[in-house]
Amino acid sequence: MPEVVMVRSVQRRVALVSAVVVGVALTVGVIGMEFVEGFEHEQMLDGRLKHLARTILKFVDDKPEKLAAVTSESLLRQSDETKEQSIYIYQAWSSTGKLLSQSSGSPISKPLTKLDNFGFDSVSINGEMNRVFSLASPSGSVVIQVAEPLKERVDNFRVTFGFYLATLLLPFGFSMAATRFLLRSSFRALDKLAEQMHQHHILDAKPVTNDIPNNEFAPVFLAVNSLFQRTGQAFLMEQRFTSTAAHELRTPWAGIRAQAQIASHSQNQEELHAALQSIVRGVDRASHLFDQLFDLTRVDSMSKGISSSFQRVQLAGIYTEVLEDLGSKAASKRISITKQLPEEDIKGMDFAIFLLLKNLVSNAILYTAEGGRVDVGIYRNGQDVTLTVDDSGKGIPADSRERAFERFNRLGQHGPEGVGLGLSIVAQIVELHHADIHLLDSPLGGLRVQVIFR
Repeated sequence: MPEVVMVRSVQRRVALVSAVVVGVALTVGVIGMEFVEGFEHEQMLDGRLKHLARTILKFVDDKPEKLAAVTSESLLRQSDETKEQSIYIYQAWSSTGKLLSQSSGSPISKPLTKLDNFGFDSVSINGEMNRVFSLASPSGSVVIQVAEPLKERVDNFRVTFGFYLATLLLPFGFSMAATRFLLRSSFRALDKLAEQMHQHHILDAKPVTNDIPNNEFAPVFLAVNSLFQRTGQAFLMEQRFTSTAAHELRTPWAGIRAQAQIASHSQNQEELHAALQSIVRGVDRASHLFDQLFDLTRVDSMSKGISSSFQRVQLAGIYTEVLEDLGSKAASKRISITKQLPEEDIKGMDFAIFLLLKNLVSNAILYTAEGGRVDVGIYRNGQDVTLTVDDSGKGIPADSRERAFERFNRLGQHGPEGVGLGLSIVAQIVELHHADIHLLDSPLGGLRVQVIFR
C-alpha cells in the first residue's frame, strides 16, 4: 500500500531529525560543561601553584640562609601538596641570580623562566611544556619559581571529556527509544486509517473507526468520515435519480407506443386524430423531461466556486427570452402574465438565471388553471434584489414546501406535464449564486416563489 510506505518514511525522517537535534543538543551541552569545568580546573591548578609558591616564600621569610639547611622535599611537604608533590618542581633564586635551592628534576643553574618574569607563564622544561608561576619576596631578595607539567592537565581533560561522552550515550539512547515509541504509537492510527480505506468499498458509507483517542489524526478521521457520508449521500441521490428518471421516461414512451398501436388500428379519422394528438402530447412530455434532465446535468456540473466569473445580468432581458419560449403555452391556457420589471441587474451567470426564471414561470403556468394569472416582479431593497413569481393556482401547503425542492417530487400531483425537477433546478441555481429562496402564499391565491439575490 503506497499510503503505508509514505507514513513509514515520515517516521524515519522525524526520527532522523530528532536524532540529529538531540545529538547536537547533548554534544553542545557536554562541550559547554567540559569547557566550564576545564576553566574551573585550570583556575584551581593555577591557584595551587600560587599557594605552593607562597608557602615556600613564607618558609623562607626573607632569610635565604634558611634554604641551605632545608631539603626540597621538606619544603614541598610544608605546602600540603603531599598527593601531588611528585609532579611539581621549584627553584629559589637570589636577586643577584644565585640559585639558593631547587627540587629534584629541575634544571641545574638555569631558571625555570626569566627571573624578572613574574606571574604565570608556559615554558618548555626538559623538552616538556610546563605551567610556571614566579613570585618575589616583599624585599625582592628572593624569587620563587614553581612549575607543573601541562601534560597532567591535558590527560585529566581527556579523561573527563571521555567520561562525559560515554555518559552522553545513555540519555541519547533513551530519547531515541522514546521518540521511536511515540512515533510508532502516534502513526498507528494513520496506518489503521490507510488499511480501512484500502478495504473500503466505494459505495460503502460506513465510517472508519479510530481506537486511539486524543491524537492529532482525529481531524483526519472526521474529514474522511464526512467525505464517506457525503459520497454515500451523493450515490444514494444518483441511484434515486436514475431510478426515477427511468420510471418517468418509461411512462411517456409506453403511452406513445400504445397510442401508436391505436392509431395503426383506427377505424375512422376521429380515432386516428385522437391517437395522434396523444402521441404528440407524449412526445412533448418526453421532450420536456429530456430538456429538464439536460438542464439539471448542466447545473450539477457547475462549480460552486465560479462566482469569480459572474457578470452583470439584466433580469428584464432574461424575462423577454423566457416569454418567447413560454408565451404560446400561456396563451393556450388563456393565462395572462403581468410583469413589473424595472431596469435592475444582478451579478450571476446569464444561462443559469435564464433556467431559474424559465422554470419558475413554467411551473406557474403549469399549475395555474385556464384563464388564471401569473405575475413576475423585481424589487430592490438596498443591495438586495428580490425576484417574485406569483400564480393563481392551488399553491403548495406550508407543511409540504420543504419537500418541493426534492428531485422528481411532485407532491402527489399527477398530470400530463411536469416531472418534479423544476424547483430542484431552481434551488441549485439559487445555491450557486449564494441567494435565498422562499415558498410563500401569493396575493393571487396560489404560490409565491421569492428569490433574494444579495
